[in-house]
Amino acid sequence: MVPTSSTYRADRTPTGGTPEGFWPFAPDLAVEIISRGETEGEVSEKVKEYLSAGAALVWVIHLREREVVAYTPDGLARTYGEDDALEHPDVLPGFSCKVVELFV
Repeated sequence: MVPTSSTYRADRTPTGGTPEGFWPFAPDLAVEIISRGETEGEVSEKVKEYLSAGAALVWVIHLREREVVAYTPDGLARTYGEDDALEHPDVLPGFSCKVVELFV
């Protein structure tokens, strides 16, 4: 299972550079963009797999609805609309992005 995109904190990355193939641990942030053929069940299963593997945060981007749903290991899901800012300082210190910027 490979997320559409992923991010790893620098303090968790191997000192020898980028490993070949898959990283040996879950990303801090996994980002999934819903494709046309995917069902809610398939997406839900991917989110569960990322979080079970140790991901700290999963963003699911819904293109049609122009929103992002953020999932965390504590079982919470928060929906961000176009006017909201995506911020998660524990995972992405100093990062902030308005959801609408993802759709420009």
